Amino acid sequence: MWTRSIVSCSVCDVKGGMKAVIWTDVVQTCLMFAGTLAVIIKGSVDHGGFDEIWSFMYDGDRIQFWEYAISSLYLTSFIGIRCTLGRKLEKMWEA
Repeated sequence: MWTRSIVSCSVCDVKGGMKAVIWTDVVQTCLMFAGTLAVIIKGSVDHGGFDEIWSFMYDGDRIQFWEYAISSLYLTSFIGIRCTLGRKLEKMWEA
């Protein structure tokens, strides 16, 4: 009798706890996307719109989607991004 009650209460607690965690994650994800979108919109409005930002970056040669340099010296290349992130993650894990 007591065992059944303990198991029943434990199962209900675990299910309720998991439901709370999932809902918290959903709300947090929505807030993160909304915040990112708000920053993008605010930055675009403050700097003359998306077209103005795009042309500024294009003129400054900062848009390099298809740059696949083998060297890690180019930070905008795929390998350069991986090397940079790898170094930062290593430092973070060492601490």
